Amino acid sequence: MKIVKFSVFSGLLIALLLGVTGGGGGGGGTTPAAPTRATLKLSINNLPVGIKAATLSVNFILPTGVVPIPLAGNDASGAIAFSGNNINVQNSLSAASYIAATGVVTIGAVSLNGLVGGEYMTLNCAINPGTTVSGSSFPATATFVSASDTSSVAIVGLTIPIAVTLQ
Repeated sequence: MKIVKFSVFSGLLIALLLGVTGGGGGGGGTTPAAPTRATLKLSINNLPVGIKAATLSVNFILPTGVVPIPLAGNDASGAIAFSGNNINVQNSLSAASYIAATGVVTIGAVSLNGLVGGEYMTLNCAINPGTTVSGSSFPATATFVSASDTSSVAIVGLTIPIAVTLQ
């Protein structure tokens, strides 16, 4: 019984001493590295039921210090790819341009079979050294420019949300 009381008493005494002295350790963590890449996922919302988009054009502005990669002059086509619900879309082309002076990205997509609602495009970007960005630095939606369905009828009212992942 004395051993049990002594063990409990010793444990309480150690806990009290650690609490009074701050417990040591901790602190000294490292600052997380700043992100160097951003992945943007664009989605098609409000596409009418049973309709597929044969053409779709959108644009948006990237934060200063964020650029599509790879980039050849103003051509950012190598930085985009069909993804999500449209990753296996057939008979399709996509193109993207980037204007460095304004940060404007324009993405166009053409699909003979049509694009369905949900995620449709991924844009890969580099974040320049010394640039501070967060998810809220990026636009929440792209500006919808134009779209038509597989019968060449204009589609109106689409919204194009953008989800951003920083790495």
